[in-house]
This record gives sequence, C-alpha cells and structure tokens, in this order.
Amino acid sequence: MAEAKTATSGEKAPASGGAPTLNKDVKPILEMFSLQIQHPNMKAVLANWRDFLAKGMLNFGRKENLSDDLEFNLLVVTNLNPQPNKAGTRVVLDMTTDFAGVITSRRIAHERFRYLKNEMIIVEAQGKWDYASNKGFRKMKINPKVNLRLPTAIEKDIAANGEKYIREASRHCFTWLVTNRLQKGQ
Repeated sequence: MAEAKTATSGEKAPASGGAPTLNKDVKPILEMFSLQIQHPNMKAVLANWRDFLAKGMLNFGRKENLSDDLEFNLLVVTNLNPQPNKAGTRVVLDMTTDFAGVITSRRIAHERFRYLKNEMIIVEAQGKWDYASNKGFRKMKINPKVNLRLPTAIEKDIAANGEKYIREASRHCFTWLVTNRLQKGQ
C-alpha cells in the first residue's frame, strides 16, 4: 500500500484583513465534534475522574454511525503531566485531555496512521477539566483545521480533489445533527 497524503482545510483568510472565516463545509464536522465532547456520557466519565484514573482508563471514546460507509469516532486521551510541588514533597497531576474527532471510512486502510487504521478526516481539541467544580471544562480549545488523510491508491491528487471528501463527510455530519435535534426536540 502507498503512503497516505494529508491535506488541511478549515479557516479561510479574509480578503480585506480582519478575522478569518470558517469554511462552510467544515462547520458541521466541527459542530458534531463539539456536541460529542459535550455528550452527557462523556461528562459523566470525566466527572468521575478518580474512578477512571484508578481503572487506568486514560484512553476511551465513543462512536456514531454517519452512513453505511462513514463513522464518527471521538477518541479521548488523558495526559497526567506529573509535576513536583514547590517543596518537592509531592507530585501534582496537571491533567490535560486531548480529543480527536476521527471520521473513518470502511473503504480505506492506511499502513501508517495517527489514530485509526481507516481514518479519513481528523479534528483535534485540547481541554482541562475543572476538578474543583467537577462540572465542565476550565479551558477548551478546538483546532478549526480539519486534516484529510487518504492513501495515494484512493486519491492521487488530494490537494485538488480533497474538498469533495470533506463535503461528503460534512453532508453526513449535517444529516446526523438535524436527525439528532429532531429526536431530542431541540
């Protein structure tokens, strides 16, 4: 198998200076990523942080089917970042949580991959859980760039044709978002 190629899509530079605008095809992907991070199951696991650390659950996630071919996977990695306190008598954990939203396709497979063997689109975020209130994140930053990864056997010119893959995934994410809102009455 040939090596995978990566393209990035996301923010567009404005013509007259000012703040960059978000690519309209990327918005549904980022919105679904945000909703998956805020899902009640995720908050329940993160709020019960003592138990998931005791079990060694530093890596976990959830999955949503988008179509017969595409799936949205939310992967969570907790980095403990141990630091000695000022006196040097204790170790303090400055935990950060990395999130990866990975849209996978059953049609592709990579020899070398970052998160999952059949990854197609990757969105990343990093946050710090507020352990004092234990109700949500103290800091959360979602990277607006979306990485498209395809093997060269699937797409030889990813720079020219990459938008069609992002548009297809975006359409499925938008459909999932609309269906999800209708089912929950939001």
